[in-house]
Parts: sequence; structure tokens; C-alpha cells
Amino acid sequence: PPLLPDYNRDGKIDDTDVWDYANGRVKYFWANNDTWTGDNAFAASWNACENSKDDIVNGRNDLINFLPISVDVASFVSNWSSRVTYRLETFSRALRNAKVVLAEIDHQCVGDMPFGTDKDIDGKEIFDAAVSSIGDGIVMKRSFIEKSCDGRSTLLMEFPECARNDVIYLSIYSKENEELFSSPLVLHIGDVEKMMGWLNIRGVAGGSDGLPTRLVTEDWPEREHEGGNLIFVHGYNMAEDVEAPFWAKNVFKKMWWAGLPCGFVAVQWHGNEGQKYVPGVGFATPNYYGNVQNAFRSASALSDAMRSIDGEKWFLAHSLGNMLVSAAIQDCGMSHKKYFMLNAAVAMEAFNPVAGVTAESHDNMTPQAWLGYADRLRATHWFELFPEGDGRRLLTWKGRFASVTNIVNFYSSQEEVVNNGDSGRHSIFERNYVWYNQETLKGEWPIMMHEYEGGWAFNHSYGNVKREYDALNECHEEWQKMPAQEASALTDAQLRQSPFFLHFYNPAMYTSKNGRIVANNYLYRAEMLAYTIPSESYAVGANPLPQIDEDYNFDMGTLFAYGLSDLPENGEGTTDKHRDWQHSTFVQRSYKRTHQLFQTIVNFIKCKGE
Repeated sequence: PPLLPDYNRDGKIDDTDVWDYANGRVKYFWANNDTWTGDNAFAASWNACENSKDDIVNGRNDLINFLPISVDVASFVSNWSSRVTYRLETFSRALRNAKVVLAEIDHQCVGDMPFGTDKDIDGKEIFDAAVSSIGDGIVMKRSFIEKSCDGRSTLLMEFPECARNDVIYLSIYSKENEELFSSPLVLHIGDVEKMMGWLNIRGVAGGSDGLPTRLVTEDWPEREHEGGNLIFVHGYNMAEDVEAPFWAKNVFKKMWWAGLPCGFVAVQWHGNEGQKYVPGVGFATPNYYGNVQNAFRSASALSDAMRSIDGEKWFLAHSLGNMLVSAAIQDCGMSHKKYFMLNAAVAMEAFNPVAGVTAESHDNMTPQAWLGYADRLRATHWFELFPEGDGRRLLTWKGRFASVTNIVNFYSSQEEVVNNGDSGRHSIFERNYVWYNQETLKGEWPIMMHEYEGGWAFNHSYGNVKREYDALNECHEEWQKMPAQEASALTDAQLRQSPFFLHFYNPAMYTSKNGRIVANNYLYRAEMLAYTIPSESYAVGANPLPQIDEDYNFDMGTLFAYGLSDLPENGEGTTDKHRDWQHSTFVQRSYKRTHQLFQTIVNFIKCKGE
């Protein structure tokens, strides 16, 4: 066929696609409403003009929105030479607005098109090439038609609006403008939101808004892919009507280009409680702990919803979304084929209580004021004072998700948000050390209306008040905590009744009967873990998980280094690390930079038995 797309998304146009065309297969793609441009998606404004409204390709981040279609008219060229005109045209109102780039791309390499390494027919880089609307028809340049003989004539098409089951034609006209031949290609250009399934469970944790739950994907029907679904779960601080849908659609598009063989469902959960928009900064959600609690509150709803989705399920969770998926698997028995952890904002000790905590992490995750004090005095170890069956025995991150299996861990040694602690103090207003800050500030940093309790604050019952008088005989009091050696002599019974750390707000925690019952409450225990129990280990998102094989631990910072030459050199600041694989690189950067991640996930999905 003179016009032929890559129907099966294997990255090349070949005889398999010819067979699909002959059997009447429709090519599915999406309308481009992206605003992300260049090589840095976050540099674009949320209110920016949609990329399809102008007359250029808007950088490498925009290339995923262009559909490559091979033009093969070699037999016509050899017989009719220059006596005819080749025209791309349509009778569809919507497709008349479609934009076209005439590119020189090998038909066997169309899957690499989003890399932006090819050129248009005039020798211009395709990531900023000019585009032309089909309108009344586009006459193909002679140089473009001649490239057809080498298998390198490829149309790149961008669609400003939906055009469901409409047709474009490559028509051949004589010098007298008589139509000699016309070949059709049926396209279904849909709304990308309707190519994906959406599951909204925000309401179970007190959230609202977001996209409505809709699991039928009419713009990418099930017959177009194999069974099962990849379930994508976003992380913390995602604005429900802006960021969460943008990120999910970006992940879907990149997975599509990587050859995703199954369906795709995006989950929206209440991970932005207390979020505000700060001019010049963006969306900010100061209450991280409350959203950790929301992840636990949403676990059963996620697990229940998965029962209504047929087929095998692979989970891809980003950042704090891993708390939700891990809780659903551990606590609710949610079944999964593979669990892809991406930049996971969860303590390593939750998966491996022994190897997850190292001597280095233990010391670096300990505030300076606690150095020299016995571990048994910490909120982290209070659970050890109680027997099995007592709910307080469960107040620990150690082994919290120890039964979660089938993990593939995508971490980065170049992380900034969940990077490893260094025992120092860092600004809470910076992106660097966010996860470390919230762990080492527990008990000392009141969030919203939650009480000071637990964590790294000291119980003032253990210590003395030092009084000093100045020259005016005015008294100044300073509380001094009990020395480490004296604190070590405190008995287990004393610590059960009155911990060395700042006491819990609920006094029932200290009575033998009520404490056992109160802490057994799932949601209350989740609240206590979120607000009051620190971790002694680093986050999974910056480290390999020790209990899984090295073939299932991927350091994206070193293994996925493709496309660095397209980016500026790293600067001094955290936000200037252009070439590092950081917390949001997977959506922030173009497919060229990130494709190794998505192709690795697809390879795992295709190897279903592994």
C-alpha cells in the first residue's frame, strides 16, 4: 500500500503491516493536546497553547504526538517518472486540519522517530521542523517521492482534533489534473483519555474531583492489544485535575511507543491533601504525613477495584504511589503479575527489616541530638517492648511490606527527592532531601492541625530544668534531656508507660488493655506510622532492594543514560542537574532520554512467565 503505518507497534513497517492493511485494520492514534515542549516538559506553562495549534514540531517532548506513515510509491516512480503529481488529501473536515511533516526516515526504523535523530526532507531536524495542514491537499515534493525508492519517505502526522474512522488518501494526478490512482488509509484519531482506563478512588480518603472512573477504552479497543492491563499509580502532590491526568497520559504515550502489549489503566488517589497553588512555585502539599495515611486508607479500594478488571495485572507506581500499591498487596491480597517500583518513596526496611537498615543509614537517618542514645529509646524501636498479638508490636516500618513479591525496582543513584540522608539539616523548602527531611523531622514539625507526638522529639519527663539568673536577677529556664548513660538504665516497663521520645497524644496507648486494642485499628496504626514512627533506612527509590536479584534492580542513573548529549551540562544546584536521572525524569524528559525505562517494562510484560 502506498500509505502504511506500523499497526503492531514493533518499530518497523514490514509485511506484517501489509497483511493488517489488507485485512482492513484501522490505525489508532491520538489527538495532540499536549503543552509540554522542548527537552524539559516542566519548562512549559500549564496554561500554554496546545502544541498542535502552531506550525512547528515543539521539540523532542512533542515528537511522541506524531504518527509516522510510510509512503511507498516506488513502482509508480519507476513507470510514470515525473509525469504525475502525488497529493495527500482527505474529505474529512477534522483531518483537513491535520499537520504533516515530510521526513526522511527509514521504514524499518519508524519506532525510533521520537528520538528526534532524523531530518525532514529539507534537511532540518525533525524536532523543530515546520508542519503543514492537509487542507485542500498537499502536493508531495519531488525529492520526498524519490526517497520512496530507498524506503525512506515517511509522513509525520499530528492531529489537532479527533477524527474517528476517517480516511486520508494518497492520490496520483496527471498533468491535466486527472486522478489516475488513489489509495486510502483509515485512521481512528481519538481522545488519549479514552484510549486509557481511569480509576478514581480519591473519595475513599476524603478527596474529590479528578476524572470519573471509566474502564471502557473506546478509542483503543481491547481487540487492538493483548489481554491484561498495566496499572499506573501516581505519587504525592499531584493536582487531581491538572498534573495527575497530564502525567498519566504522558506515561501511556511513552509505553505505547515502547510497544505496550496490554491495556493501560491510570489510578487517581488522594495524594494531595492540603495542596495549594503557590505563584512562582507551583503546586505545594506540605502535609506529606497525611498523604501517607491516605495511601493506607485507599489500599482496600484499589484492591477491590482490581477484581472488576479482567486479565493479568502489572503495577507501575511512582514515588508515594508505592505506599498505596504495597499496602494493597500486603494487607488486601491484591494479585499482581509484576510490580514495577519507580522512584519509590518507601523505606527499604519495610521490605527487608534486616538488610534494609545498614550502619550507614542508621547513623545518617539519626538526628544529631539522638546520637549516643540507645536504639531501644527511639520511637522506631518502641514496638519491640510489646509481645506478639499486641497491636503496638505492629507500630514499625520494619517488615511492614515483607510479603510483597514480584518486584522490579527502578531506582536512581542520582535522586534528589528521595536521595539518601547525610545526618545534616536541610531546608524544607527545597526539592532536595524531601523524603529524608520528613523522616528526620517527625515529632518536631507540626503539620496542619496534627499534634506534636512521637518521632525525634524528647519526652520532657526525662530530664531536668536548669535555672540561671542574669545580672538583673531574672530567671531563665532551659530543659536539659537525661544523659545517654542514665537513659540506658530505664527499664522496659518504664518505657512502655512513658516513652523516652515525646509521648503519643492518645493516652490509651500506655495502658496494657486499651493500648493493645487501639493500635490494632488499621487506620489508627497507619496514622501513627505516618506521623510518629521514623525510618532508620534509606528510601527504595535511591537504592537497590537487597532481597531481589540484581537483574530486577535497575539504577536508572547509570543504566539508562541515553540522550544525555541533547541536554545542558549539569549545574551546581539540585534543579540544575539536567543530565541526572532524578525523581520526575521519566515524565519530564523526552522519549529519547527515557525510552530505556519504558522498553524494559514492556520486555517484562511480554515475558509473562518470567
